[in-house]
Amino acid sequence: MTLVEPLLPHTAATKGLDGCCFCAEGSGLHVAPVLRLSDPSHSATYKERFFDLMFMLVIGNLTKLPLDAPGTLQLIFYFALLWNLWVGVAFFNTRFDTDDVIARLFAIVDMLGVIGIASGVQQPMGSGQQGFGRVVGFYALVRTSLVLRYVRAWVAIPGIRRLTAGFVVGFSLGICCWIGAIALRPSSPPAAWTLAVCGAAFDYGTPFALLRWMVPVHSFHMPQRFGGFVALMFIGVLFNFMQTLPAPKSDAELQDYVLHASVAISLAFFFVLLYSKMGGPVRAVIRDTPGITLPPGITRPPGITRPPGITR
Repeated sequence: MTLVEPLLPHTAATKGLDGCCFCAEGSGLHVAPVLRLSDPSHSATYKERFFDLMFMLVIGNLTKLPLDAPGTLQLIFYFALLWNLWVGVAFFNTRFDTDDVIARLFAIVDMLGVIGIASGVQQPMGSGQQGFGRVVGFYALVRTSLVLRYVRAWVAIPGIRRLTAGFVVGFSLGICCWIGAIALRPSSPPAAWTLAVCGAAFDYGTPFALLRWMVPVHSFHMPQRFGGFVALMFIGVLFNFMQTLPAPKSDAELQDYVLHASVAISLAFFFVLLYSKMGGPVRAVIRDTPGITLPPGITRPPGITRPPGITR
C-alpha cells in the first residue's frame, strides 16, 4: 500500500514544508501514519462510526442523573471530559489516520474506554464513591491511547515533529494530572480537584498552545465526522427522552404518548435527512468543475448548463 500526500503549499500551517510529501508503505500489520490533508479517499471509517456509537451508551446514562445542583455539576464535568475525548480522537484521525492492525487495536481500546466511562457516570462522585475514579481512569486510558498514536505520527512524519511532540508532551502531562487526581481523591478531595483542573487545562490548552505549528484538518472528513456524531447523539437523546415518558394508562395519555413519539421520530429523521448527501444542482456544479475527475460511469446530467464563469 502506497499513499503519497502532498502538503498544502500556501498555508501558514504548512510553512517550511513546501515541496515535501509523505509516503506510507507497509503491510496490513503496520502502515505508517501519513498526513492526509487532501486525500480524496479519506472518509469516515467503520471503526470511527462504531467509536461514535459507543457514546450513545454514555448519553443514555447521563440522562438518568438527578436534576439537582450536584447532578448538574456532575453532568457538566462529564460532558467536558467526553467532548474532549471525542474531539481528540477525531482530530488525530482526520490528519494522520491509517488503517492497519495497530490502528484498529487503538480503536478497540477507545471503545472499551468509552464503555467503561458509561459504567461509571451514574455513580456518585463523593470521596468514598467509585464514580469519579472509574470515569477519570477510563478517560486517562483513552488519552494514553491517543498519545501513543501521536508517538507513531512523530516517528513516521519528520516534517511536523514539533507539532506531534507538543501533543505528546502536553497530553502526557494531562494524563499525569488525572492519575494523580484519582490517587488523591479518597484522602484529599481539594487536591484531587486541583489536579483535575490542571489536567483539563493541559488537555484543552495544548492545541491552542500549538496553533503556530498546527496543520489544517481534512476538508470534508472532519465535517462528515462532526455531522454524523451530532446526528447520532441527537437521535440518542430523543430515544432516551422517549424512554422517560410514563406508560399510557388511558386513551388520552396514549394520544399524548403517540404525539410525543411522532414528534421525536420526525425530528430524528429530519436531522438525518438534513445531514445526508442528496443529489441536485450542487452535485451538477461539482461534476462540471475543472480539475475534478468523475468516477467511471458517471456523466454530467443532461439539461444542466454550466454555471457562469465555469470553463473546462
